[in-house]
Amino acid sequence: MPEPRLPEPPPSSHDSKRDERTVSVGVKLVGAAIVVVAILAAVVFFGLRRRERERQLRAKDVAARLVVDLFAASATAPLVFDDHASLAELAKNVGRNGDVLHAAVYAHPEGRRDVLAPVAEFHRDEAAAPVPFDIPDAPTVTFRDQDLIVVAPVNDP
Repeated sequence: MPEPRLPEPPPSSHDSKRDERTVSVGVKLVGAAIVVVAILAAVVFFGLRRRERERQLRAKDVAARLVVDLFAASATAPLVFDDHASLAELAKNVGRNGDVLHAAVYAHPEGRRDVLAPVAEFHRDEAAAPVPFDIPDAPTVTFRDQDLIVVAPVNDP
């Protein structure tokens, strides 16, 4: 004998109005919250990354100035006494630091104030060619691509 069937409930007005493609308000709010949190996270990430890069560049600037000041102070006496061997040793010693790609001591040849010639030089193979420069009155720091270039005068005390 067949089982008796229960009568189906009449369709409610709420079910009949619901379209299969509509999304509930809760799902929309959750989706909007996720988008807002993702955008805020991206803004914070990129802001912190930029700030950290600037902090690292400032730290490298300070460290490079200290090394150049020490290098210039150490080169003063050999320059005054025209000791090219000591200058070459000084440039070689600075080059032991893996971050130093190029170090040189330039001087004016006898009677030529318009020309600079390298007296001692250290140059790592992967380093870019040094840029032409004038001797500044004080140390100057410039960035070229990923390189930090520091140029400083050696003054006779």
